[in-house]
Amino acid sequence: MITQLQQLGLTQQEALVYLFLLENGQSTVKQLSKTLNISATNCYHLLDSLVAQKLITEVTGVKIKTYVARDPESLIQRTTDLQTIAQQLAPDLRALYTIQKNKPTVRFFDGQDGIQEIYLQTLHAQTKKIIAVGSTNQLNKSMQRFFDRYRKQVHDREIVVYDILTPNSAAVANATKQVMRGYYDAKLLPKNVADIPTDILIWDDSVALITLQEPYFGTIITQPLIAQTMSAVLETLWAKL
Repeated sequence: MITQLQQLGLTQQEALVYLFLLENGQSTVKQLSKTLNISATNCYHLLDSLVAQKLITEVTGVKIKTYVARDPESLIQRTTDLQTIAQQLAPDLRALYTIQKNKPTVRFFDGQDGIQEIYLQTLHAQTKKIIAVGSTNQLNKSMQRFFDRYRKQVHDREIVVYDILTPNSAAVANATKQVMRGYYDAKLLPKNVADIPTDILIWDDSVALITLQEPYFGTIITQPLIAQTMSAVLETLWAKL
């Protein structure tokens, strides 16, 4: 029975005291302490807790503190009261859960090593799809050796990349198509668009914002709705180019 009472929220020692009082009737702290081998000080704490839970009551009209268990129906009523409280709290708790679930996680990365870490994280794309907009020309200039390795890794993992690029990135785009073959496609922005030293990457539930010149800096925002919105914007742009 102790295990079942623990499942209902009592501690092991509370369950021992409660069962003792049910079986033996009204008892003093001294009797409880001696029989259950629990210190008197601890007994008082346990008894106060059981009184607060309305499972036992203190006997009045006696000189020595004495306690008696209430009818076990009080235990059923206690669980009913807890269920009622939980039901009353449920809407507010669910609202908090929804807020937390939809709250984005934001991570920051500094320097070229940090930027490279962002690109490497895209290699774990569960959807096997990356949408990007920016300048592979700048990426190739600033981190050519890394970019060469990255393109090969993306190809080997069979991840498809859709790249929206500045006009100055045309040559790099053609070279990338040769390396990645069917796993890479690119479209160019209008000729009047300058060579922007940035990159935006979208994969799964994440959006990365990257600067490709000093000071190198990147941010990954992970949140499904934000990623879906950014994907929709870039896919619409892709269709227009």
